[in-house]
Amino acid sequence: MIKNGYELSIVSARIVIRKADLDTCLTAHILGVREGNEVFVAPGGAAPGELADPEILCIEAGGSGTPQLGNFDHHDPQRHLKPACRQAYDHLHLDNAKLSRLVDYVCLVDEDPSGHPPVPFPSLSNIFSGMMLIEKDPLRRFWKGVGLLREILADDLDPFGTMPDRSHWRSWREAKEANRRLVGEMSSLIRTLTTRGGRRVGFLTSTAIGGLGLIYGQGCEIGVLYNTTFGEPPVPKYTIGGHGVAVSPLLGPLNGLEEGWGGRETIIGSPPSGSNLSLKKVLSLIEKHL
Repeated sequence: MIKNGYELSIVSARIVIRKADLDTCLTAHILGVREGNEVFVAPGGAAPGELADPEILCIEAGGSGTPQLGNFDHHDPQRHLKPACRQAYDHLHLDNAKLSRLVDYVCLVDEDPSGHPPVPFPSLSNIFSGMMLIEKDPLRRFWKGVGLLREILADDLDPFGTMPDRSHWRSWREAKEANRRLVGEMSSLIRTLTTRGGRRVGFLTSTAIGGLGLIYGQGCEIGVLYNTTFGEPPVPKYTIGGHGVAVSPLLGPLNGLEEGWGGRETIIGSPPSGSNLSLKKVLSLIEKHL
């Protein structure tokens, strides 16, 4: 495919992703990735040689800000970049109202979920999250996610609205409902501290997925989620978010103790392979640096 002087050999290209999420799956759809293409999941990100090769498409796998090399990523704590799907849409100079609205939605979910006007359950993000809870294989997650977004576009469903009750989505919806209940039950377990800079921090240890919104709802500016058994195989995982507060300054100190932490200005996470840092140590760094 050649678009505005940019050549992307989707059919023959090696396609590398870090994980399946809304941004990754929509970016793949925009760039023409289809079943039959060779997709590789690299939890640690693409290798330097892959990022330097324009014949290899890297989605959310490194190389932030270099779409001319076939790299669509925005996880650069030193600068603010648009989500990968917006980079792809703009890079190809597309003009499609339905697709643009879906890109707007995914960017909002990716950058500021709290800015999404509330809609009755389930939202598109809820359905996608439920799929992620059920599908454990990374590649199946990816293709299921791409398929879900294609269905939204094909059936002209408003991504900002409540999703219809479709039988093939029902197990995903039920999984998300169960997780929401579990998160809600954990509200009494949230503990707080105050940093040297006067920031209120809420932290929660839970096997549920999500919970930052719950912490922010208790008046905290910074939320810390510690999941002791995340993913397949299960590994300890930290997610640190800032409600309008930059948490990226923590990346230097954290990577000084344990390589592989990454993210962007208002949300960061531990290495994909898991973290060996204790919750006490992570909280002490937050208390000191924020």
